Amino acid sequence: MRDSIFPLICLIITISVVAGCSRPTGPTTSKSHDPAHVDQRLKEEELNRIVLTPLSEERLRLKTTSVLEKKLPKSRQYGGEVVLPPDSSLIVSAPFAGRLELAGKGIQPTVGLSYEKGDIVFTLIPVLSPERDVLTPAEQTALAQAKMQVSQAKIDADGQVKQAQAQLDAADIALRRAEDLLRDQAGTAKAVDDARAQRELAMKALEAAVERKSAVADIKLDGVGGKVTSFPIVAPKTGQIRNLFAVADEVVPAGAPLFDMADFQHVWIRVPIYAGETGDVIDDTFGAVTLLSDKKGSRPREAKRVKTPPTATPQTAAVDFYFTLDNKDGSLRPGERVLVRLPLRESENGRVIPRSSIIYDIYGGTWVYVQIASHTFARQRVRVSYYVGDEALIDEGPAASSLVVTDGAAELFGTEFEFGK
Repeated sequence: MRDSIFPLICLIITISVVAGCSRPTGPTTSKSHDPAHVDQRLKEEELNRIVLTPLSEERLRLKTTSVLEKKLPKSRQYGGEVVLPPDSSLIVSAPFAGRLELAGKGIQPTVGLSYEKGDIVFTLIPVLSPERDVLTPAEQTALAQAKMQVSQAKIDADGQVKQAQAQLDAADIALRRAEDLLRDQAGTAKAVDDARAQRELAMKALEAAVERKSAVADIKLDGVGGKVTSFPIVAPKTGQIRNLFAVADEVVPAGAPLFDMADFQHVWIRVPIYAGETGDVIDDTFGAVTLLSDKKGSRPREAKRVKTPPTATPQTAAVDFYFTLDNKDGSLRPGERVLVRLPLRESENGRVIPRSSIIYDIYGGTWVYVQIASHTFARQRVRVSYYVGDEALIDEGPAASSLVVTDGAAELFGTEFEFGK
C-alpha cells in the first residue's frame, strides 16, 4: 500500500515544480508605454525652411541685408495727452445788436460742423423798427455807436498786430544775441532755448493778431438813406464749431459771443516727465506717438518737439514736454491719452535689423526670414526691444552678419502658408 502511494506523491511534486517554474515573473499586462512619445524632435527653425527656384526668387524680388552690431540710443515710453495749441481756437462775437438769420444755404450751424475760412455762418440783421427797412432815430444812434465800436475794433486790431510784430522783432534780436554768446562760449544753451521759446510765442501772438485784424477788416455798417443792410458773420479760420452760443432768429446784443471755432488739423501732445528724468531725454528731439487703438506692429506717428513757456505739475513732480502732430485725418481728439516713446541721451550696443524685415503672425509674434543658403530661407523668431526710426533693436533672433529678407518678407510668409502666389 505504501509502495503504491509514494509514486503518486512524487508525480504531484514534479507537476507543482514545473508549474512554478513556468509562471511569468513580470506583470501580466502588455508592455508599458511612456505618457507621450516623440519619434523625432526637430528645432523650430527646421520646420520653416523655404527653398525657391532661381526664377521664383527673381519674381519675388527679394532683397536681403545683414544684421548689424551697432549702437542705438535708448528710448523710454511715456504717457501723453492730446491738447489744442493756444492759437487753434477763436471766439466770434456779434459786432452790434441784431437778429441772427441763417446763411444763404439755410444750414443751421451745429456743434461739430466744419467750415472753410470765409464761409458765412450767420447773417446778422440790425434791430429795426416794425417797418424793417427804416431806422428810427434811436436805432440810427445805436448804429452810429456800432460803427464807432467797429472802427475802434479795427484800430485795436491794427495796434495789436503792430505790438505783436514789435515783440517778434525783439525776440529775434534776443535769440540772435543768445546764439552769438553761445557761439563765443559766453552764454548757455538754456538761454538760447528760452530765447527760442519766447520767439515762438511771439510768432504765435502775431499770427493770432493778424487773424483778428482780418476778421474785423471786412466789417461794414452802411446805412444808405436810412436803409440798413445785413452783415455776414463768417468763419475766421478753417475748422469746426466747438461751442455754439446762439441760434438763428435769436436777438443778440453787441459783443455777445456767437460760436467758438477750433482748428483740429494740428494738435499738441503734452508729455509729463518726472523731473528727475528730464536730463535723460534729448532736448531737441522727435517723439514716436502710438495711439492706444493702434495694432501691434503699426508704425508710430512722428511728433516734433515745440518750444513753449515752461509748465509743470507740482503734485506729481513732473514737467511738461510738448510735441506738435499733424491731425488732418481727425483721428486724435483733445483729452485723448496716447503713448510717446522718446530717445534718451544714453545708447547701447545690440543687434539691429530694419523694421521692414519684421513680419507678424496672427498671435502677434515677430519673425524674420534668414537666408541660410542659396535660394533657401528659414523663418526665425525675433524679440524686438524697441524701435528707433526705421531700425529695430532685437534681444533675440539671428546672429550678427546674418542675412535677413527686407523686401519680399510678406511674400515669403504667404508662400510658406500657401495663401500667396
